[in-house]
Amino acid sequence: MSVPTDELQFRLHEDPRRYSLYDCSYVSQPEKNHLATFDVHLPFEGDSDEEPTPYKSGRDLRHIKEPGRLWIIYIHGGAWRDPLRTSRDIEPSLSALQNSKHGRTRSIAGVVSLNYSLTAHPDFPKTPDEDGKSAVHPQHIYDVVNALNYLDKTFKIGNDYILVGHSCGATLALQAFMPQTWFSKTTSGDYSSDHERKRGNPSRRPPFAPPRPRAIVCLNGVYDLKKLVLDPGDKHAAIKPVYRDFVTRAFGPEETAWDVVSPTAVILKADDDNSPLPVDQKDSILVSVAWSQDDSLVPDLQGASFLEALQSSEKLQRIGLGPVIARKDVTRGDHNVAWEHGEGEGTLADIVLQTIERLSLPVST
Repeated sequence: MSVPTDELQFRLHEDPRRYSLYDCSYVSQPEKNHLATFDVHLPFEGDSDEEPTPYKSGRDLRHIKEPGRLWIIYIHGGAWRDPLRTSRDIEPSLSALQNSKHGRTRSIAGVVSLNYSLTAHPDFPKTPDEDGKSAVHPQHIYDVVNALNYLDKTFKIGNDYILVGHSCGATLALQAFMPQTWFSKTTSGDYSSDHERKRGNPSRRPPFAPPRPRAIVCLNGVYDLKKLVLDPGDKHAAIKPVYRDFVTRAFGPEETAWDVVSPTAVILKADDDNSPLPVDQKDSILVSVAWSQDDSLVPDLQGASFLEALQSSEKLQRIGLGPVIARKDVTRGDHNVAWEHGEGEGTLADIVLQTIERLSLPVST
């Protein structure tokens, strides 16, 4: 059950211009998954000479319901398994995203950062109380979709948000709106949602599709698992065993199953389908695909090939993503620099603010 906005209590962050609430659960039984949580950060809306109060209740945060304001929702990376990557990864970007001196930040209602269930990591054995660290596909996606639905119910977000994902977080951001990727190939060869039950985990029903965002920002993402494992290119050939290990742990060993969940492969398969297209009345989603040529962990070909597939496909409505306006952006430096560096060209905050600009939102006064 979601918590009514009026009952939320936001603690004043050490940054005096921001209110933050950490580790909020988006599931009905949080004791069963301590990673099914989110953090929310709201800008202080008072006058510059006004002293912020230590706490503020949801009923006083009227700006989050103002028309024309967008939420930013972030999904961290970490190869579906790295416990060092968390919802806190957004924090270096918050000052830039909530700097009242930048006109476009006034269009931001709040920033949310998600945690989600992780696959087992060989270097971080889970303790008995860490049930959220033994996930296999599709639990990662289910968590993200359930979180988006919870946030919509709690904050009445609707379509007024930009979904941002880094690394595998970019994969999850796209998969959330490609329902055919929510299923897995079982040992019987069928694609079904009971993969977790067959692997010894409780079966979970697929969640309801969440409201579509205004934009999806994909930073240094993974879009083609088979290509990543089998042919990452000379620059990344030395880490092929690592790719195979985390992909197999999260999605199983069968390469055909990898294509089912890979956004690039799903788009290319849709293009080969000549059956009548469904009528799609949805508004277009702006999709920003950003990558760095200096990324030592994810080949830049992942982003380039995915962008090409997006731009050339005429059948995106077949896969649930619907009409898309695709744009290329550029991140700088190595894999994590985009979120580690809070400000500057090619950072997470920079690309998000550019995306707001492209959406042509009015600046609140």
